[in-house]
Formats: sequence, C-alpha cells, structure tokens
Amino acid sequence: MAKQTPPTLPPGPRRTLSEELHALHRRAGWPSLRDLADALGKVASRSRIGDVFAHPRLPAWGLLELLVTELARRARRLDPAAEVDRFHALWEAAAEASDKHDGPTDTRGDLLSASLRSSAEDMRKKVRNAGAAAVLAAPPPPAAPPPPQLGPHAYLSELAQKRLDALSKAINLTASILDQRWEHAALRRDQQEVARRRGILESLRIEAEDMHRELALHTQTGDYRGLRRLVDGVLAVEISVADLRRFLPE
Repeated sequence: MAKQTPPTLPPGPRRTLSEELHALHRRAGWPSLRDLADALGKVASRSRIGDVFAHPRLPAWGLLELLVTELARRARRLDPAAEVDRFHALWEAAAEASDKHDGPTDTRGDLLSASLRSSAEDMRKKVRNAGAAAVLAAPPPPAAPPPPQLGPHAYLSELAQKRLDALSKAINLTASILDQRWEHAALRRDQQEVARRRGILESLRIEAEDMHRELALHTQTGDYRGLRRLVDGVLAVEISVADLRRFLPE
C-alpha cells in the first residue's frame, strides 16, 4: 500500500476534487504509483501520476479519467463508468473555478512570471482567432482553394509539439554549455554550482519526456483543456532551462 499526501489547497472545487480522489484511492486499497503506472500501460510515468495526487495544479482530464477508471475497478461495489461521470463533474467545476482566477493551474508557481502569463494569454488569443477564422472565412475560390485551417484542438496539438521540440533543443544546448563550464571551472564552488544546475537540468529533461507522453495522451483523447495547460507548462520549463544558462561562473 502507498498512501499519497494530498496537496495543501484552500476550500473550493479543486480541494473537493483532491479529497474525493484520495478517498477513492483509499477505497481501492492504496495501490502504489508503480502499480498504477503498470496498470495504465505506461501512458504516464510514476512522477506524473504522483503529481495528480500531490500537486496543487489541476490535473489533465485524460490522465485523471484513466486513474479514476482503474481505482474504481479495484474498489468494491463501485461502477467505474459512474465514477468517471462523477469525477468529470468535479473536474469541470475545478477547471471553471481556476479559469476565473489567475489563468491555468498547470504551471510551475514562482517560475510563472509576468512574461509567461503574457505569452500564455497571447497563445490563447491565437487559438480563439484560429477558431473564429475557420467559421468566418469566406468560401475559397474554386480555382485555387487554400489549405484548410486548423481547428483549436489541432492548433494546440501542433503548437505543443513545436514547443516541445524547441525545448529539447534548449535542453541539449544547456547541457553542452554546462559541460564546457564544468571543464573550465577553476574553483571548487564553481564546480559545485555547475553540478547543481546539471541536476536541475536532468529533472527538467525527465519532465519534458513526461510532457511528450502527455501530449500523445491529450491528442488521442481530444482533451483541449489538457493541451492548453500542457502548452503553458512547456513555456514554464523553457524559462527554467533558460535560467540555468544565466550568470554561470566563468
């Protein structure tokens, strides 16, 4: 058994969702994160599943739906389909409440600066404009019809893939820079600082790999909200990677 620690949340729909998920986990016998990852066919890592239980951000519905289905299947006298419907209503209430406050919840807290909020808002405007253009555009001339415009879901999926590709390149570049600074570090404290940043970069690399799997899941399930939050999360990781290249010891 592996009881998970719930996040600290203020009263509201997000806290209710968390409490109900932990109650369902208890009724299922507290299966470990490894057991759940294996049961879900490795569509998400143990750390990503652990975040659903322990992180204050709102989890993506696609992953939460799979977890609820598996936990309800293991619990006694519970109908998995009915539990999915119940949790979807809880998740919708939490998502609506989060949208009324400071924007998306799937961010990295103090790393989400004003510039990130502005970038995320610009991307949401592009999504809305893409959807409006698809509805309001005049019929194309029969002689040379333009390529079809992407809908909001396809646009976000493509955008997330491009940002993840850019993130992978940034991680590789940062790793190369840190390797060079390690070789030329003259003082022990400089080596310790480079080693510390290497450790952070490796954690971010693992998170990026999880995001690739999460993108495949959201694209397959058509989870628009999950894709939107994933894009915001990738932007936050990009900022973290860029910070690792700043003020390096000479």
